Amino acid sequence: MLSLVRNIKLIASLLGSMLLCAWIYWPAAQGDFVFDDYPNIVDNKTIQLKGYSIDQIREAAYGFSSGPIGRPVSNLTFATNYYFFGLHPGAFKLVNIFLHLLNGLILFFLAKEFISEERSGLSESGVGWAAWLLASLWLMHPINGNLIYLVVQRMTQLATLFIFFGCFALLRYKNSAGNNRWLWLALALLSFPLAVLSKETGFLAFVFVALYMGGRIQNAKMRRYFLVLVLGLVMLLAMVTIGYAEKIFSGYAYRNFSPVERLLTESRVLFAYLKLIFFPVFQAYGLQHDDVVVSRGLLEPPTTLLALLGWFGILIVILKVKNRWLTFAVLWFLLAHSLESTVLPLELMHEHRNYVALVGPLLAISVATVLYAEGAHSTVRTLVLCLTAAGSMWLIFSTYMRTQQNSNEFRRSALEVAFHPESERANIDYAIKMLDIGLQKNSDFALGEAIFYFNKAKELNSESLPASVGLLNLECARGNGKGEGFFDTLRILSNEKVLPSSMKVFQGIVDNVMLGGGCLGDRRVEELFSSFLRNPYLVSEQRAIVLTWYADYLFLRKNNTKEALSAIQDGLVLEPDSWELHRRKIELLLGVGDYESVKKEISNLKWQADSDVMKRNQLNGYEMRVKQVDLQ
Repeated sequence: MLSLVRNIKLIASLLGSMLLCAWIYWPAAQGDFVFDDYPNIVDNKTIQLKGYSIDQIREAAYGFSSGPIGRPVSNLTFATNYYFFGLHPGAFKLVNIFLHLLNGLILFFLAKEFISEERSGLSESGVGWAAWLLASLWLMHPINGNLIYLVVQRMTQLATLFIFFGCFALLRYKNSAGNNRWLWLALALLSFPLAVLSKETGFLAFVFVALYMGGRIQNAKMRRYFLVLVLGLVMLLAMVTIGYAEKIFSGYAYRNFSPVERLLTESRVLFAYLKLIFFPVFQAYGLQHDDVVVSRGLLEPPTTLLALLGWFGILIVILKVKNRWLTFAVLWFLLAHSLESTVLPLELMHEHRNYVALVGPLLAISVATVLYAEGAHSTVRTLVLCLTAAGSMWLIFSTYMRTQQNSNEFRRSALEVAFHPESERANIDYAIKMLDIGLQKNSDFALGEAIFYFNKAKELNSESLPASVGLLNLECARGNGKGEGFFDTLRILSNEKVLPSSMKVFQGIVDNVMLGGGCLGDRRVEELFSSFLRNPYLVSEQRAIVLTWYADYLFLRKNNTKEALSAIQDGLVLEPDSWELHRRKIELLLGVGDYESVKKEISNLKWQADSDVMKRNQLNGYEMRVKQVDLQ
């Protein structure tokens, strides 16, 4: 009877934590799409599911690739969201809240199973309360907020869901008896591939399984064999990486740091994450952390050497102390960062990378807290419980404040730049919002704020194309498209590295011109295209895309079909298999009535459309238009 009462209390406490978490994050549903949500969701036509045919599902799953594997599971959830609710950001964010709660629930059962197996010295009820404390702290920690505020981070949530459930199923298989244990094994074997198909960080599941298996081996000889096996697998992975090194490391062409500099910087970033975990001041969090100083050497800045020595010292401590919970916390944290915080050419710092890593430190804290509460004198027990309650209340307050900030787009932007004044993106984001307000309300104050923050972004990065284009838009608003902003934009387009954001910003200029906006005349627009096409850093694929935009401009704005076809042909020389270029060419040929050439293009393109429903539908549409002309 007593055991039943305890279980009811535990379940009620867990449900209470989940409801409190849902209440804290509920206002986030009022927020808008932000940053990477746009290319992955808002502007991603492939997820705009209209039906559930096999071809449409395949197109939704694989039509847009956010990573080397394509992340089809995540894409399908976005498509399902769109199918039922359209592009309503609140509906997308409510699904993220649900997934976060579900992950917390699975984490509770995983931790309960793991702690019980570890023979931690806790009582049976203590095991449950340690698992509850871990799940509660994890659910409401502010470092996980970006998994709600940024819809695209559902990819991380889904990978984590399958990692947690796969590990739980594996433990159940090991600790169960009878036929049910094989069902658990099947669920584990199903979960791990789904984790990888949600996001590449799903590969961490295999790393965690290896960590668990290594810890279970008692025989020293067998442990050595296991270590040799793991090292062999690491060497095999290294050889595969070397084989694909050019492709993997090509992303460094868009970065202002080298692989070695990234590794040095990440030693400091990992300590920055620990600070955010253990000292959760809500002003320190943010959607962007592009204000991280790159480590150019061991003493540039000096904290680089200190960070490396710090990690070396931590590893020595866990070897000397031999406390399995401390060892688990450190190794879990480091292994969880082994993909995104090492040599891959990713941005330096993002809070969502701690979604799985956070479990290690919090598990050690939770077990230690309950151990002290069970075994200590009543006074010490009361002190431990009071400190735990105070820390939990601070976590809840910090997450609540973050959610309030992110529930309103203007408030989010204004506080982001206030809390992160050295962030180029935060300055640009706020400047764009003030520019929009200034233009809509004819407010000199708002326009002045926009100028200030665009210039602040230029101070932080003199090659900032978004800031230069922002100043160009301000000049246009004041009737002058020939000022410093225009010439600075020309300089950056013609000489500086072409980042993915550069293409997006230039596309924004083109779209604005095509819609008849802005103050740039034809000569100025031609100068912008000419400058960008001369850029030596523009790779063939990017150059072909710019030529496509240029062809659209020539045809739609200048009504010059001949020059537009010439631009498309130049693009096809660079990218002969580009579907978009061939499609534009067909539309131009249809516009001038060259139907024989259209038929040849369609015939040449049919091989590309065999396995792509969207392309096949486009070709069918063009064929119908040609047939209608033939019938006439």
